[in-house]
Amino acid sequence: MGIDLTCGDINYHCSYSYWHTFRCNMIIATIKYIKKYYESNKENMFDYEIQHMEDIIDVFNTIETKVNETEKINGETHNSIMIYFINKCLFDEDFMENLIMFDIYGLFILCNKLDSVGYYSVGNSYDIFNLFEKITPTLINNNEIANNEEIHLFNDVMEVINVFEESKNTETKVIIS
Repeated sequence: MGIDLTCGDINYHCSYSYWHTFRCNMIIATIKYIKKYYESNKENMFDYEIQHMEDIIDVFNTIETKVNETEKINGETHNSIMIYFINKCLFDEDFMENLIMFDIYGLFILCNKLDSVGYYSVGNSYDIFNLFEKITPTLINNNEIANNEEIHLFNDVMEVINVFEESKNTETKVIIS
């Protein structure tokens, strides 16, 4: 049993628990991406962009704090990350708009789906694909030797990207089964 993402002849399969872990890792990768993006670009950003970016970073800092606190308690981080992130998106319209502003809205779309039968629309696929293009470089630190877990995650991301890229290119929805 597990989850399948399918578009045309392109398919990705993993267990339900790994899919949950995978999406949480994408939240963490997005946090790394946003912080790096902000540090690299804040000199060229308008004041309103800086404020919106700092609002995103504040939320992501809260998520990182929750991760650290949860790890100290029982080593289980994924539920607190996912629940906090999705609730923040659902109940804070400004945060959601900030995600859209910086083209990382695909993170919410990726995370806010049931693991059972469903679909990602072509528009969803476009947003998710754009997210992956931005965050993929943060998955493996180029200054260090990647460990097996990082390599496995990177390879899985590349497989998932292929599914969403196929959807985007063929204008066909992704089937979740």
